[in-house]
Amino acid sequence: MEFRTTFDIPAEKGLVNYTNGPVILLGSCFADGVGQRLMERMFPVTVNPFGPLYNPASIAMIIETALSGKTITEDDLFHHEGLYRSFLCHTLLCSTSADETCRRLNAALLRLRNDLAKARLLIITLGTSKIYRRQADEMVVANCHKLPASQFTSFMLSEAEITGCLENTIDMVSGLNPGIRIMFTVSPVRHKADGIHANNLSKARLLLAVDRVIELHGNRALYFPAYELVMDDLRDYRFYAADMCHPSETAVDYVFCRFAQAYITDAAMATAAKCLKISRRLSHRQMTDDEEAFARFREATQRELATLQNEHPELTDTIQTIITNMH
Repeated sequence: MEFRTTFDIPAEKGLVNYTNGPVILLGSCFADGVGQRLMERMFPVTVNPFGPLYNPASIAMIIETALSGKTITEDDLFHHEGLYRSFLCHTLLCSTSADETCRRLNAALLRLRNDLAKARLLIITLGTSKIYRRQADEMVVANCHKLPASQFTSFMLSEAEITGCLENTIDMVSGLNPGIRIMFTVSPVRHKADGIHANNLSKARLLLAVDRVIELHGNRALYFPAYELVMDDLRDYRFYAADMCHPSETAVDYVFCRFAQAYITDAAMATAAKCLKISRRLSHRQMTDDEEAFARFREATQRELATLQNEHPELTDTIQTIITNMH
C-alpha cells in the first residue's frame, strides 16, 4: 500500500552535465539550495549572483540590466545604515564603500551577461507574485533593505502581468543565446507573512503563468515540479525547517535527487560523487594546531584533485580555480 502521492517527472538526461556550458540559477532562495548541491558536485553553475530574487518582475529587470551593458555608478546607489545599497540586489552585495558596491554589482552584471551568452540552461525559481514599488519613482525593487514601509507600495501581479514578465525574459535571453533552454520552477517556500490565503493565490498565479508560457514556447521552456514535490509528494511538516515555511535540508536533498534523476546521466552522477567527496574535504576546517598534519591533508587533497582532473579533463578549469584558491 502506498502512503505517498508520487509522480513521474519527464526525463531529459544530459540536460545538465559538465560540458555544455554553465547552468544559471536565478530566483528565490530555494534556487540557492539546489544550486549549492550542483556547485558541491563541481558542475559549472552560476547561482544568484545578486542574491535571492523573489518575483518575476525583479528577475526580468536584472536580466535586462545585465544585457543592456549598463554600468552601475554611485548615482544608482543609496546609503542606509552604514552601507551603500542598490534596489537591484540583496544586501550581500552591499558595502561600506560606494566604489566597492559598484564594483561588486558591475562584476555580477558582467558575469551574468557572459554566462547567459554561453549557457545551455537557465533555471528561474519564482517565489511570489507580490512586488514592491518605490513610491518616489515607481521602481520595482528586488529588496526593500529594511527601509520604512511607507516608502513603498505593494500589490500582487496578475497572471497576465506575470506571463508578460516571463515572456520578456525568454525573448531577451533567447535574443542573446538562441540555443538556451529556460526551466521554470515555483518555490515551495511559504510566504506566511502575507497570509496563507494570499500565499496560495500568489503561488497559483505563478503556476498558471508558467503553464501558459510553456504552452506558448514548446521545447524552449520547461517546468520542474519543485513545488509539487514538497507540497504533494513529501507533504509532511517533518520536511520543513523550524519556521514551518522553508523546506528542510532533507527536503531539498530529495528535490535535488529527483532533479538529478530527470536531467543528469548516470555517468555524470558517478563523476559528481567523486567531486562531492573532494568538495567535502575542501570544506574541512583545521581543528588542530598540528600544521604538519594539516599540510599533509592539503597535499592529499591536491593529489585527489590532480587525479580527478586526469580522469575528467572537462573539469580542468574548475579544478585549477580550486587549486589557485587553496594557496
